Amino acid sequence: MSKLTSFSMFLVLLFCFLCIGSCIHIDGDCGCNLNSEFKRDVELETDMAEGVTISVETSHSHINVSGTDEERCYVKANIRVRAENAKKAREIAEKVKVDFKKFGEHVIIAAFKPQVAEEYAVYVSYDVRTPRKTNVILKTSHGPVECESLDGNVTASTTHDTVRCSNIRGNLRITTSHDPIECSNIVGDLKLNTTHGQIKLSHITGSVEANTTHDPIEAEYVSGRMDLRTSHGRVLCREIDSNKLYIQTSHDNVNISFKSGVGYEIDADINTSYGNINFDLPVDFNGEIFMSTTHGRIRSDVPIVVKGDISKENITGTIGEGAGKVSLKTEHGSILLK
Repeated sequence: MSKLTSFSMFLVLLFCFLCIGSCIHIDGDCGCNLNSEFKRDVELETDMAEGVTISVETSHSHINVSGTDEERCYVKANIRVRAENAKKAREIAEKVKVDFKKFGEHVIIAAFKPQVAEEYAVYVSYDVRTPRKTNVILKTSHGPVECESLDGNVTASTTHDTVRCSNIRGNLRITTSHDPIECSNIVGDLKLNTTHGQIKLSHITGSVEANTTHDPIEAEYVSGRMDLRTSHGRVLCREIDSNKLYIQTSHDNVNISFKSGVGYEIDADINTSYGNINFDLPVDFNGEIFMSTTHGRIRSDVPIVVKGDISKENITGTIGEGAGKVSLKTEHGSILLK
């Protein structure tokens, strides 16, 4: 059986198991008289080879995953049930089962809820310890996701809460809304998407694509191509080592500084609408400079050989004879090149 066919079967089985859990209980606020709550913890473990993919999905609860040097997977699941009275809440909670379902190199950690006549709500949070060389697929809503110390790819999504990843050697694909994304000490490529949430990056080795709205993006000690886009939020980059840099924002400022020793042929395209741009040019930069503003002023603290007419709104020039390119554009703001 091909790997593609095997993975397709895994996705079908995953959907079926998750549908079992979602069709027989109530998630979120339903307006019902679920006045009582009961909690219990379940712990389980199993042998786990390196290189597998673990999938966990829940709602209104957190997912925490951390890598270890053991070849076993440990899970602590906190089960929380709301029902019309304490007795019913306890009875239902005792019937909720958490287990591993293995399909080749894919493992599902899932909760299976009982089919009962009473209306109830069940929420399961997960704390997982797994071999360091593991790929993970994590999904929740209205709950945070945290992932650390893994040598594998991470796919994570949530709504109305934070995603944090640290000490990961692998590619990250993260989606959230209304809350931040925080990534630190990552060796791999990042694709990050959120709305109304801040994005914070620190010590990243790999390319970064980050998108948000109405909130800032902050990046420090990033080595790799960077594509950062936001609106109504500032962009702040410190001590970066990026030869290819694209930044788009509006209604806020952009501040860029590079790590010492960055190559002289950087390609930077910086755009904002209602904000200032402060760009700390690498010492060894050689190439073309273009700066443009409509309602602001342009100032350069480095010597530029200007081409064409000198204008208060546009400056085109060169520093040396290299192939570097820097374009700084704003409309209602000033530009400082230093």
